[in-house]
Amino acid sequence: MGIVVGVTGFSPVQNDATETQNADLQRAESIGIPVALGLLVFALGTVVSAVVPVGTALVGLAIAAGVMFLLSSLVPLDSLTVAMATMIGIGVGIDYAMFVVSRFREELARRAVVQRDQHEQIADAVGAALATAGKTVVVSGVIVMISLCALAVMDAPIFRGIALGVATAVTAMLAVSLTALPATLAWLGPWVGRGALPPRFQPAEVAGRGAATSDRWGRWARMVMARPAIFGAAASVVLIVAALPLLGIRYGLDMGTAALSDTPSGRAAATLAQSFPSGVLAPIEV
Repeated sequence: MGIVVGVTGFSPVQNDATETQNADLQRAESIGIPVALGLLVFALGTVVSAVVPVGTALVGLAIAAGVMFLLSSLVPLDSLTVAMATMIGIGVGIDYAMFVVSRFREELARRAVVQRDQHEQIADAVGAALATAGKTVVVSGVIVMISLCALAVMDAPIFRGIALGVATAVTAMLAVSLTALPATLAWLGPWVGRGALPPRFQPAEVAGRGAATSDRWGRWARMVMARPAIFGAAASVVLIVAALPLLGIRYGLDMGTAALSDTPSGRAAATLAQSFPSGVLAPIEV
């Protein structure tokens, strides 16, 4: 019978886990970003206005990655930090930019801007978008970073690293959304509406259909506002039921060996876990 040899331990497992996480992260981005782009096209009604939020998020992610690279020479950052920062950063970056772009298109329609040489009206539209949606973006970003303080106060390097990485990503997204995005919108002007879908897929304010109080969303909004106590209680019940599994949650630290079944270190770690006492993979400092 042959003998299979596999090198495992804290360092081999961490090295393989980092490679696996990076590969999975790239695969997730290659799937998630096109899907997000397609959804944005239907949500905003045009191709260009959908590309702008995705591009804004990617620029912010590049800046965040560069800052985290510099921070890694000062503070130890776990490989999970990059994955968390990328996931949350892309999400908030697309959301923040979408708010501003949507508001910008409404302001263009309100001012009847159809030519790129209408510089004064375009500048006013950008200013109005930042004064409304931009303010919402800033408040949202600050709230996210405040919530991360719960991780920063924990005396565990991995959680503090995640808090630092995500805060870096959110800060980068805020900076890009308040600087590069307005400049891009000012340069595009009415071109932000290029590649438009049919009028029925356009937002009501942009397509000139008024406030859209007679469509299904308008009827739903009026029904909810007419019975706030009933809908609020129903939503609370649903949220409480969804949160009930938290009562039986079991906490622990997972090295991620389950995702390393195709690597020698993962197979060796699984063998050790089955045949030897726990803790054999723990690092020993000399």
